[in-house]
Amino acid sequence: MRRTLLIVALALPLLSACASGGGMRPRYDPSAGQSNLEQLILQTSDATPMRVTARYSWRGQGTPDPAPHAYLSFDAWPQSGWPWRSENQLQVTVEGQRARYNGRYDSDTQGGRRHENVTYQIPIGDLAVMADADRIEGRIGPRSFTFEGADLARLREFVTYIRGGTGR
Repeated sequence: MRRTLLIVALALPLLSACASGGGMRPRYDPSAGQSNLEQLILQTSDATPMRVTARYSWRGQGTPDPAPHAYLSFDAWPQSGWPWRSENQLQVTVEGQRARYNGRYDSDTQGGRRHENVTYQIPIGDLAVMADADRIEGRIGPRSFTFEGADLARLREFVTYIRGGTGR
């Protein structure tokens, strides 16, 4: 009996995560009439922190129709200058293949710190290839990054969700 209770206690968090769609929780904005999904993919804590977030929005509530594209948003807090202002093309290498994406640049000062953001619209097919990779190496201007392990697992979960919950 004790062993059964222990097994059930250990299995409940796993079953709960599976039943909830693995943690993907879109937020519905009634004033806009749309649902928004955000998934943190990567966050660094080095001298020049960077955060990468995957985003997708759709009309209404519930599970989205399979998405044609989603957005990867890159935020950085540079020590000096605005390195992404003139060099903000996203370059990624996945399984030996290279791709480049142009994005929308924005910058401001938050609490006395510089903040840069570049948002890229990425076709869902490209995101699916990235999510299935073992490793992604990328660069924006002078800043390089790598997605591995847990980063790719989060990207994979996001892509699966916005493709309608299937591996299509």
